[in-house]
Amino acid sequence: QVEGNPTAKLFIIVYIVCGLSVFTYSAYHLGQLIVSVEMRAILERRRMQNSISKLQNHYIVCGLGRMGTIICETLQERGKPFIVIDFDEERLAEVCTERNWLHLEGDATDDRILENAGIARARSLASVLPTDADNVYVVLSARMLSPELQIIVRAGDEKAVTKLQRAGATRVIS
Repeated sequence: QVEGNPTAKLFIIVYIVCGLSVFTYSAYHLGQLIVSVEMRAILERRRMQNSISKLQNHYIVCGLGRMGTIICETLQERGKPFIVIDFDEERLAEVCTERNWLHLEGDATDDRILENAGIARARSLASVLPTDADNVYVVLSARMLSPELQIIVRAGDEKAVTKLQRAGATRVIS
């Protein structure tokens, strides 16, 4: 019997207000958490792009496999500025973020990605992508974008060596 009982009415009002308060508070904090993670990612990307745009005479490493990681570690040991390009976002986050390496997520065969990496201001480019076809494409793109750039590329087999040299590679490692 709620109709005639003022205590029961008061209890129901307080119960509803408390329930709505807890729900609103929880929704607010969940929303803040989601926005904060997204904002951190956006700010990190912006910081990364600002750092990349300031690079001069740097090295560009295309591909973050076993060989790409070795090249980056060597450059870091020697104190040389470099940027890594790879399409595997998880691999970049796993390797580059913890080591504080500059990196771009994307396809190294895309001219826009190479331009974002500052190929016009770069000293050298190393392409160690998994396939010779991708490496040839990167060499052609890089040579067109920066004619004086030193380009070092890995070849999977002997037939690819001459093709990579004709495409514009400075040095081919088989």
